[in-house]
Amino acid sequence: MARPLGAPTYAGDVETTRVIRLPVEHQAADHVLSDLVAAIELVAGGSARRVVLAGIPGIEAVAGEAIPYAQAAHVGFALRRSPGGQEPVIVVGPLEA
Repeated sequence: MARPLGAPTYAGDVETTRVIRLPVEHQAADHVLSDLVAAIELVAGGSARRVVLAGIPGIEAVAGEAIPYAQAAHVGFALRRSPGGQEPVIVVGPLEA
């Protein structure tokens, strides 16, 4: 019987992340745009079905610059508000048909 290559994966080993607020915003817009483009590439490449970016300062200001990247990759892109309505949330994905 054929067996898959490599070690079996286990989701319990995945580390969770926490938001780290940095006191200095150096080239913040460039970093935020890079995060948005990376999320688009993750979805476009099939590594993720959907990526949610929340709690990133300045994300609203550069969201418009990321839309052409999402359109070119045929990936959904939506700007929403967090459940409390305080922070902007960007949802990238899924792939458009």
